[in-house]
Amino acid sequence: MYQGRKGEPVEELGVIDWDFKINVDVEMNRRTFAFLEERAEDEKPFYIYHNYSLMHVPTQPRDEFRGKSGHGPFADSLLQLDTDFGSFLDKLEDLGLRENTIVIFAGDNGNEEYLPDRGTAGFWEGSYFTGMEGSLRTPCIAQWPAGSFATGVKSNEIMHCTDWYTTLATIAGVPVPDDREVDGVDQSAWLAGEQEQSNRDGFLFWNANELYGAKWRQFKVITKHQKYMFDPSLDITMPHIINLDLDPKEREPAIWFHSWVVNHVGKMGQEFSESVKREELIPVGAPLDFVPGPSPDAADHHTAHKGG
Repeated sequence: MYQGRKGEPVEELGVIDWDFKINVDVEMNRRTFAFLEERAEDEKPFYIYHNYSLMHVPTQPRDEFRGKSGHGPFADSLLQLDTDFGSFLDKLEDLGLRENTIVIFAGDNGNEEYLPDRGTAGFWEGSYFTGMEGSLRTPCIAQWPAGSFATGVKSNEIMHCTDWYTTLATIAGVPVPDDREVDGVDQSAWLAGEQEQSNRDGFLFWNANELYGAKWRQFKVITKHQKYMFDPSLDITMPHIINLDLDPKEREPAIWFHSWVVNHVGKMGQEFSESVKREELIPVGAPLDFVPGPSPDAADHHTAHKGG
């Protein structure tokens, strides 16, 4: 594990072995609390991304939580996560920051497939590293006591993780950059309860660099089938169309009943292709100061067109 500050060399903290991983949240909590105390003192706005080590594998708790739940290490780990997050909220309260701080508590991917660390997607099928709903959907709770977020609202609308960038910038009064491709859409009005529908109809989804399909409202168009992480990824000759309202377990593709959905999915695919022409994808292993420009293919096409 490494730490670094802007303008300073990166420092190695240690190897993430068994003991380091199990106890790392203690140090992360300490640093976050210290940062909050500084911001409460100088009254400066702040942003914290606090990534708890749980519920990632191995789901093994710290010693003080071992055996506490009576239901094994996974439940003990869940109890630890709940306690740590509760301590974070209590810290905000103690420092007088709770009311005007936006707090977002969310999973970053679907449930684990390894035993004994296997989680659950609840009602949905699949595990992470697939295109199933159990992989794509993650829980998210957002709160802003003194702000404009609606309270007590549950929703099945689509909000993509990239939408937080645009939404938080808008709420903070910071202009969203217009000199680059920004994937997120502003969801502030929806979060405020000013509209029932989110501002996102759907998204494309990949596993690594393989396009697995797309979601549009309650529909999915699937081009690769894989239910669980260790299952083979199978190409689908005729893309499957799933209506999640009728078939939430994704068992029966209704291709002919909903073939019109392909038009909407195709539009999303076209918009993505055009955005990649305007700004190339960031390659694996790119340096930290890499700045993407127009796609080389687009530049070549433009040059050839002008030369013709």
